[in-house]
Amino acid sequence: MNFFLLKQWLGYWLKQTDEHSLHSPFFFDLYTKIIKGHHDNSRFQEVKRLYNEYLQDKTALTITDLGAGSKVNSSNKRTIASIARNSTTPARFSALLCRLIEYMEYKTVLELGTSLGVNTLYMEKAQTQPEIVSFEGAPEIIKIASRQLNKSKQIRLIEGNIDKTLPSFLSAISFKKLDMVYMDANHTYDASLRYFNQIVPKLHTNSLVIMDDIHWSEGMNKAWQEVKKHPAVCSTIDLFEAGLIFFNPDLSKEHFILQF
Repeated sequence: MNFFLLKQWLGYWLKQTDEHSLHSPFFFDLYTKIIKGHHDNSRFQEVKRLYNEYLQDKTALTITDLGAGSKVNSSNKRTIASIARNSTTPARFSALLCRLIEYMEYKTVLELGTSLGVNTLYMEKAQTQPEIVSFEGAPEIIKIASRQLNKSKQIRLIEGNIDKTLPSFLSAISFKKLDMVYMDANHTYDASLRYFNQIVPKLHTNSLVIMDDIHWSEGMNKAWQEVKKHPAVCSTIDLFEAGLIFFNPDLSKEHFILQF
């Protein structure tokens, strides 16, 4: 059992609040309309079917893991089913990623950590038809993900060690700003802060960075606490599953812990 994660969950559960704590009209609307409440998820049926297929796939892969690894399986031999079961976010959070893109009318999305591409496909369903660039370090996994993702004209996959591919990509888009970045790769303290600091200069005031698994380990929790103190960060929302980071100085300077 991951006692650190359990302790983090208890702390989150005791501190979480709801819309009654939100005095900012922007955060009140974002929470009540997009984060909370019931939504029509029928458009995700194809993605859910694919995910269920992955859950039944016993194909074994030899994983080149460039990140923090898995707390469930320390072996470099993993089945597609195991990866889908242990490395994929809950469907309701994947659907939230899509709604955030739509609500904020985002067009450019960066994803660090493609894995099997489930979250990528959820984000692709956004009505704004965003351009999604997704990075994955494990060639064995990207080979599986590309079977579906390469069918979309909106998605571009970049394979290789993100420590090298991300700086190269960012330097090549000096004229372009990023709307949303979803950080779900290399779950270590050093890598999380390094990626975040590399991304910040490419953001605009209405950009959103989503940092996944902020309570997964002591290192990730420490990285989250430091990100909140970054001079470019204006507000954050802790949903336990991930942290939402905002950069608009017109927003209230607050750090929320909200039910999800």
